[in-house]
Amino acid sequence: MGSRIMRNTVALGGAQAVSVLTGLVTTLVLARALGPESFGILGFGIALMSYFGLAVNLGMDSHAVREIAKAPAQARAVAGLVLSNRLVLAGLFVVLVFALSPSMGWSAETEAVVRVQSLGLLGTALVLDFYFQARQRMEVLAVRQVAASVAGMLAVLILIRDAGDLLTAAAIPVVMLIASGAMLFIYFRLIAKREAPAQGAVAIPRLAFIRRSVPVALVGVLVTVLINLDIVILGYLVDEAQLGLYVAAARILTVAAMVPGILHGVFLPALAEAMIDDTRRAKMAGNMVRVLAFLGAGVAGVGVILTPLVLQLLFGGAYDGAAGALRILLVHAAFLFLAAAYGTALLAWQCDRPYSVLLAIGAVLNVALNFLLIPRFGIEGAAYATLASQLVMWLGLMALARKAFDLRLAGVQVGALAAAAVSAVPAYLVLRNSPWDATETMLTACVAFVVFYLAASQFAGVVDLRRLQALLPARR
Repeated sequence: MGSRIMRNTVALGGAQAVSVLTGLVTTLVLARALGPESFGILGFGIALMSYFGLAVNLGMDSHAVREIAKAPAQARAVAGLVLSNRLVLAGLFVVLVFALSPSMGWSAETEAVVRVQSLGLLGTALVLDFYFQARQRMEVLAVRQVAASVAGMLAVLILIRDAGDLLTAAAIPVVMLIASGAMLFIYFRLIAKREAPAQGAVAIPRLAFIRRSVPVALVGVLVTVLINLDIVILGYLVDEAQLGLYVAAARILTVAAMVPGILHGVFLPALAEAMIDDTRRAKMAGNMVRVLAFLGAGVAGVGVILTPLVLQLLFGGAYDGAAGALRILLVHAAFLFLAAAYGTALLAWQCDRPYSVLLAIGAVLNVALNFLLIPRFGIEGAAYATLASQLVMWLGLMALARKAFDLRLAGVQVGALAAAAVSAVPAYLVLRNSPWDATETMLTACVAFVVFYLAASQFAGVVDLRRLQALLPARR
């Protein structure tokens, strides 16, 4: 099991590394070429479409992973059921967006961008990542992800020059998503033809499957509210230039948040398999909590220190006003990592209802704080609302995991946060006293932080080489 988790982590991690690099290049080109106003419109549309994407999926992918992991004989039937349901929903929502967008009070540019982006819902419906994730064939997901991200980056480099290319910028990811989803579907069909009919497969009632998926869908909606509802609200409460600054900060946060996304994809089926074995369940959950605590605190610590340099190097002087919001969002990233470890375990072990209640509390708090703080503090208010909501979620999920499954790992997470805080001091001193240019200073500060953070994490018991070694393939 350990070697399989490591292989899957390497496959998805490699693909995610490529996606991060290509996504970073894409974001930089778009932000600089489009300018804060048009970049803000693009980010607003992406945030809005994420909710329609959740409605298309309706939680069926995560539920399908659990069902296939428990009953592999049902894999093809489950995949066909999910695909047909999602295609119908995608078509309905595309029609709905085209019909209602003229009455939403948006500018002509925003309306056109949202309409183009809505076509991406068809690609969302086609993507069969969940099937290969449940079969723990992460290399297939990796190939699709790398192909789409590289092709999208090349298209942006070739086609995007200035703010007049806004619609083209909106269309590129739509085309890539549909194309990669279609290719994955063709590959799935080829596999299905070669495989012998599954023994023990039975017909799956469509409505019953959807009904069991709805709690998972609610989890997805609430998580998305916690992550990016601030962008949607800002789209109505601040001007497009301020929105563009916040979108730039949120894009950096999105890159950081890819890490728990990778580990969620790898650990979800493995945790589902280990649900009935108390020893395996506790060990696997402990490994995930430990890894995410170490990575999350590290990302937040070095990110907060380097915020001004990162913005200057990535986006240029036009986005300097995003520094305050970005610092707050990076502190939030630490608690996002910490909460994600518990969230994945609870989702895998079908603890849907209490998880949904906690997410609902966090989502309501997030909405209330956004409307309270944005008018007073602007984009920093949106960042504070996100941080406060995520902190509540972390504390709630930690308490729920302890009560339901006796997971007592708060000490590891607090130790990681303390190690990051201590290690930020030498990195900050490097920044204040460095005689070098911005790039050399940033690299030196990063090295200083990493060295001290590794030592502090080992001292605090966050890093345990024996635990990490357990995930590696056994030597013969």
